[in-house]
Amino acid sequence: MSLSSGSMGGALALSHLTDILFYLGTTVLPQRVRLPHISQHLSPEGEVNSPLFRQLLREQAEALLNS
Repeated sequence: MSLSSGSMGGALALSHLTDILFYLGTTVLPQRVRLPHISQHLSPEGEVNSPLFRQLLREQAEALLNS
């Protein structure tokens, strides 16, 4: 999972980190979640207010707990 204030959502960093974790033999979840323009999707309290982003985060957390 990655996030950024830019349009790519940290895709390059996520790809590089995934490669490193695979090399180290770590289990990596197959779904590569990116959250671009994150600052536009946060409430003043710092909570995610995008239904899509919330769903993606929930699915990623469930996959992690079930792995």
